[in-house]
Amino acid sequence: LALRRSGASFLPPVDAIVVDEAHDLEDTAGESLGARLSSRGLSTALSRLWNERRGGGLLAAHPDAGLRAAVDETRLAVRDFFDRLRASLRAREGFGLEPLEGPMDGEDLLSPRLRGLAQAIDRGLPAAGARDLALELGVRAHGLLGLADEVAALVAGPDADHVCWAEWDSRGNTSVVRAPVEVGPLLKEALWKAYGTVVLTSATLSTGKPASFRYVRDRLGLEGGDELA
Repeated sequence: LALRRSGASFLPPVDAIVVDEAHDLEDTAGESLGARLSSRGLSTALSRLWNERRGGGLLAAHPDAGLRAAVDETRLAVRDFFDRLRASLRAREGFGLEPLEGPMDGEDLLSPRLRGLAQAIDRGLPAAGARDLALELGVRAHGLLGLADEVAALVAGPDADHVCWAEWDSRGNTSVVRAPVEVGPLLKEALWKAYGTVVLTSATLSTGKPASFRYVRDRLGLEGGDELA
């Protein structure tokens, strides 16, 4: 659903969706329909384009060496972004989590860099040669634009509808997360209105005696539909 909201999808169209263990839907939707950026994830995404140490990646055979240089520059911007984030956190050793109560410190230099790289790759598609390579690079460029939007939102910090926090581990991997306070409005648009049939099943969806689905309906923004306990 998150991919389809961003204009991409790896799954074919469907007529019905069945959500098993649906008591986890709220947490899963909050995680997936929000934004999470990690230093490791961004580094991996860039290495798939170009890995100087191994001399590999999608851009390894591209005639424009400037694209590979642009990936290296973006990698430095990623490192600087997370170094500054980690330096601003109160506890930096071992594993930890810290809420972010306002905009992140410093100017956002990363999202413009990601957008610039995406645009450069897009301009270089005609020179890619193989059609499959051009298609794959086009997908990666689109993904970079999505990452740029996420960075900009995360730098702006929390608002009335979102909370933000940072996580870090002893290996130096740092993540920043922006999650919706309520997933109901997002699910209403991405799931309930988008598909004709959605079935939620779980042993723990109802509460109280007699059994009621009111709580889970409120949390998931679900109106109408049949129910059975």
